[in-house]
Amino acid sequence: MSPGTAPRRNPRPAEAVGSAQVGPTLRSLRTAAGMSMVELARRAGVTQPFVSQVEGGSATPSLATLYRFAQALDVAPTALFPAAGPGALTVIRAGAGPAFPNTGSDASPVGRVLTSGGMRLEVIEYQLEPGAVDDTAFAHPGEELVYVLEGEIELFLDDAAGVVLSPGDSAHFDATRTHRFAAYGLDRARHLLVAAYPHRGSRSTVTST
Repeated sequence: MSPGTAPRRNPRPAEAVGSAQVGPTLRSLRTAAGMSMVELARRAGVTQPFVSQVEGGSATPSLATLYRFAQALDVAPTALFPAAGPGALTVIRAGAGPAFPNTGSDASPVGRVLTSGGMRLEVIEYQLEPGAVDDTAFAHPGEELVYVLEGEIELFLDDAAGVVLSPGDSAHFDATRTHRFAAYGLDRARHLLVAAYPHRGSRSTVTST
């Protein structure tokens, strides 16, 4: 701090979205759509009791299931997280942030969501253990960018051969292409996935290869 200057005030950050906060937002969107739990469960490929548990905050859905909920409700996945409000600043400290498994598989990587809901931008930090394989693939309108922080990952688009990315490498692609990733090599890998959705009604699809 320079002499004669006032101490800088830290803006009060919004709290990071916790997995339990997805429930009320899901319930609100489902009710607004005039959809029953049974119908949402049918469209998302889950059971009605599971929908009830998620809405009540007693169950944490995987990211793949969140994307299926979004598809069923015809909204972007980011709409399932509570919005921070106009002009709000959301700060998520290192190692914090709501964590969701990518799928229900034991080998699934875990993603930490680093953005608030209701926005067009979604940023997820993934950590992949060596040898872990998860063949679940995603596709949605918009675009994505992958940036590798440590280790190496292999990115697969559609049926093309995988592309190996090392620390500092990035890949930018049309997210309507089916995409998935896996750890490459013997070390743990960590990367950022940045997804931009064109509008609130962007529909996502999830497939297993």
